[in-house]
Amino acid sequence: MLKMDAANYTLNYAILSLPFKRGERILIPLEYGEYQRSFLTDPSLKRGSVTLTDSAVLITLTKETRLAQPLGRTGVDLNERSVVCSDGLRYNLSEVARLPTEYGVRRGEFYKKHARDRRLKQKFAGESREKERVKQVLHRAAKEIVESAKSNVAAGYHVWVRFAQERRAQMKR
Repeated sequence: MLKMDAANYTLNYAILSLPFKRGERILIPLEYGEYQRSFLTDPSLKRGSVTLTDSAVLITLTKETRLAQPLGRTGVDLNERSVVCSDGLRYNLSEVARLPTEYGVRRGEFYKKHARDRRLKQKFAGESREKERVKQVLHRAAKEIVESAKSNVAAGYHVWVRFAQERRAQMKR
């Protein structure tokens, strides 16, 4: 693996030029599609480092962005069984707390019936249905929060959501 910063290589559309010896360069032809070409020809992107591996050439590109200034803020307090927003909206997350118990009971019953079958135990333990259901409940709550924030933006407010847990984590540092 070889890594070089932007000052050490040149890139002319489909040819990567790397320094080899004093006054000599290695030319590497690159093959890429239209999507990759759109990045390489975009003048707003700046070249970063290049990394060569056995099977790939990785070129880092950066872009300057402007930070948006918020017109207002919405606080979100994430509790074990609910999410409460500063604008008064409340979202019930009690199902998230209930799911591990429910699936724990199911696993216990399953393990009693199939005490000696390691293959079935591994298959049952490896299933991600419980995790997916938790993700679905959290996704629904997050979607409602975003919809509420979008309606506030439509009313002229730019909303940044900051979770109380994030603030507590910063206070512990």
